[in-house]
Amino acid sequence: MKHVISILLCTLVFFLPIQSLLGVFAVNRLGLPVNILLWKEMIEIIIMGILLFDIAKRLRLASFKELISSTWLFLLTIFITFIIITTSLKKIPFSNIFYGFRFELFWVFFLSIFYSWFKLADLETLEYVKQKVVRWIYLGFLPVLLVSYLTIILGQEKVLGFFGFGISNSKFLADIPISHVVDGGGWNNFLRLSGTFTTPNHFAGYLLLILVFFLYHTFIERSNIKKLTFGFSTFSIVLFIFLSFARFAWLAIVGWVIILSAYYLVKNKRLQKLCFITGLLLPLFIGIVAINLPEEFLQKSIPSFIAKPSSTAFHARRTFATLEVLSTQPNKLLTGYGLGASGPAAKDQYTLITQNPLYKNNIDTALKYYLKPEEIVIPENWFIQLVLNGGLIYAFLYSIIVLLPLYKLLKNLFDNRVNINAFEVYILLGMFSILIGNLFLHLWENQTIVIYYSLLILFMYKPMIDSSK
Repeated sequence: MKHVISILLCTLVFFLPIQSLLGVFAVNRLGLPVNILLWKEMIEIIIMGILLFDIAKRLRLASFKELISSTWLFLLTIFITFIIITTSLKKIPFSNIFYGFRFELFWVFFLSIFYSWFKLADLETLEYVKQKVVRWIYLGFLPVLLVSYLTIILGQEKVLGFFGFGISNSKFLADIPISHVVDGGGWNNFLRLSGTFTTPNHFAGYLLLILVFFLYHTFIERSNIKKLTFGFSTFSIVLFIFLSFARFAWLAIVGWVIILSAYYLVKNKRLQKLCFITGLLLPLFIGIVAINLPEEFLQKSIPSFIAKPSSTAFHARRTFATLEVLSTQPNKLLTGYGLGASGPAAKDQYTLITQNPLYKNNIDTALKYYLKPEEIVIPENWFIQLVLNGGLIYAFLYSIIVLLPLYKLLKNLFDNRVNINAFEVYILLGMFSILIGNLFLHLWENQTIVIYYSLLILFMYKPMIDSSK
């Protein structure tokens, strides 16, 4: 069983970072059907089936209490899925519900099943799977590293054009841009690095998750060759994050620097915890303040490549417009508009926007904030999206599921009775970085990010390499 699980997981972690390039090449260059892009979902379904079978085997003699304590996260996922689908059927077209499940809930099943399996699996199985997975995480970064440096040297448009970006052979891929420019000032013609991904923000999210492994091993490796290899990879990851101009990732790096400095350099426990709190809250504070600053102030007072004034203002208008929708329609705080009404599933490339009640009922609000009416369905915040789709209770239960690993790590970090392992600090930083991104964007719409985020659970409580401070 462990061999099959590791093979499937390794296949995912190797190909997911390059699946956008391969998918565009397969459809736009080779003319293959667009459904070939669903390969990853098929593998994930097979993995979930195998894990559920293994869970059932391990629990066949368990008591009811043991059954619930081991699988409650998975059972909660089933519960919220049943509730939101049944309550959405009369509100919104089925196509929205289908794509809403695909983008918003499908990966939550993967995470909750994987978490339940992790709690039940024996140490030997976990260690075997860990070692295999982390090796293929490193190997999966190699093509990303190569393509990213090629785009820097040769030009991003040339490299992406070779793979088929900019060719619209299918409706599904027609809207994928060949590049994103840095907004503002003299940077308008400077392209944001997106590596092997379709957007720079998704690229930065992936980089933050693999930085967990590369930076940790840069510190602990004793072999000079390995230390140099991991050090170069870490340098490249940080460089790529900067060139992606993904500001949520820049904020996350601020938190990384503060928390890791405190962990390694500060010996006083109280001062160390104060630094931890600062490292967690400061990026959030800066992000919240920035999104509330007037566009004129951003243009005049902050370097344009940092402020990106028109982009920041656009994100703010989307967020505030959707908050006004909720404040003026308090009944939607309880029930929402239906699964798939908001977020990536609501985009016109998947569903007919004119049949979306969130769109139909809030055109005036969109215009008030100088938005196109269809832009009201994208709040630029994953958690506001959850409320718009299913209401506060749904958003709360959903958040419990996806943030439980992060909560457990934070609990250990601030518990005086627990000596948190160094690697757990890195895992916490990786997960927290993705949380920051989802407060200002929709990172969890990307399959690479959600699978890598889920797989960090493997290393939470039994790190693959023990280290002492």
